[in-house]
Amino acid sequence: MLGFFREEKQMPHKNAVAYGTASCIMGIMILFASIFLFSQYISKTANQYLAITVIIMLTASSLVILSGAYLRHLGKTWPVTVPIKTAGGTSPKKQFQKTPSLQNVTYHETVSKSQEATKICPKCGTANDAKYKFCFRCGTILFEIPMETLPSTEIEVEEFVFCQVCGKKLAKNSKYCSSCGAPLSGAETLPPPPPPPDIEKRLEELEEKIRSLEESLKKITESKSFENKNETSIFE
Repeated sequence: MLGFFREEKQMPHKNAVAYGTASCIMGIMILFASIFLFSQYISKTANQYLAITVIIMLTASSLVILSGAYLRHLGKTWPVTVPIKTAGGTSPKKQFQKTPSLQNVTYHETVSKSQEATKICPKCGTANDAKYKFCFRCGTILFEIPMETLPSTEIEVEEFVFCQVCGKKLAKNSKYCSSCGAPLSGAETLPPPPPPPDIEKRLEELEEKIRSLEESLKKITESKSFENKNETSIFE
């Protein structure tokens, strides 16, 4: 057999709006009645009990008007559960809401703003409040950086070396000075590169020419010295 189960549906409480309107009207009527009593009787006759009655009526009318306004507000914003009979072995629940809750929207907005304004310490990774200037755990200076684009906590310090000859500031992995070419500590001293083969041939040719010139000069000097000896021998 199929059983009947109750299904709950969310819908605005229209009766609350009606009750609130009726309460407001009743409170206004009581307020006018108390004002009428005050103007007609208390101003003419100093009756203590009547004055107390008017004060009670004024208080009651104010409370009734406030409660009616509150009921109207609840009927427009808050949902109410209405039972509905459905056939079957299960009782599904469907929720219908007239307008989204503004309190939830405000809460999510404030949470997202607080998360964006949170300052993360770059040294120890501690989450600090947005108004903090220094980390409360390690004392490091804080900067406003979004959480999604935070850099790594490891800080790389760039190191330098200096040339011992000219004193130029160079990168750590440099082996030779970019200004004077002097080898730095840890660099291998390499022999000078060999000259091109064309230059070697030209040098050899020049050396041969120089030798031939030297030999010719030597012969000339020997011939002159021989002639000088002959002349001296003739004059003797």
